[in-house]
Amino acid sequence: MALDIVTSYQGFDHITADQLADFQRGLLGDSCILPVGSKMEVNIQTANQITVADGVVVYDGREIHIPYGTSENVSITSGTQGMMRNDIVCLQYNRDESSGVESVEFVTIAGTPVASDPQDPAYSNLDIRTGVFMSQKPFCRVRLNGTAIEAIDMLVEVYDKGIYQLNKDLNDNFVLSVIKRRTTSFSVAAGESLWLPIEHDDIEGYALIGVGSFEAGSPGLTVNAISNGMRVVNPKSYKIDVSENAAFIEYVYVKAGKASN
Repeated sequence: MALDIVTSYQGFDHITADQLADFQRGLLGDSCILPVGSKMEVNIQTANQITVADGVVVYDGREIHIPYGTSENVSITSGTQGMMRNDIVCLQYNRDESSGVESVEFVTIAGTPVASDPQDPAYSNLDIRTGVFMSQKPFCRVRLNGTAIEAIDMLVEVYDKGIYQLNKDLNDNFVLSVIKRRTTSFSVAAGESLWLPIEHDDIEGYALIGVGSFEAGSPGLTVNAISNGMRVVNPKSYKIDVSENAAFIEYVYVKAGKASN
């Protein structure tokens, strides 16, 4: 049976790395650097080496960790005098085809030297969840100008705030959507318009910041909403009859004092 309750007691060890990865991916998305330690800060050491500091990065739900006080050195092939080049540093996921053992390593994919406008080289970024044996997850771009490393561009974002802080920010900047509906039958002559009043509510502690509208079952009509209703326009060359159609208007509120944020 495919169905499984993961967070449960079943009398044996049953929680898998794949299940944990799916859970983490649902929370964190496809890739991010967590706000832990040095956040995997990248520094240029020499013309042939960069260093990645401690931290945690997550790809496809797979947590990759560099412990506190340690770092990883990544080698860069020497540049060419008078030429420019883009290299892509990837975290390469590997899964042994016979044992299933998984591992990860930094690899550098060198670009092609050109006189100007260097392009990124190709790499194999595959979804680990699909059971692939190798996937190259882009970590940073190393831009070489001549024999020197000119700059480094990060290709994975830092998840600056934990879930607690994100929830707090959401509460502090809470947006409220209220949908009001008016069900009515009406006709709109060719090239004419009709006004449908739908009053909005004053909600204590919230300010109205916008309105939007939509209607179902009346193809061809154009609907424009303002704060106290909507104008239904018939741009066609024939009359449109609407029978028991529901006209909706959405009022968007934000906590008072947050409307300018």
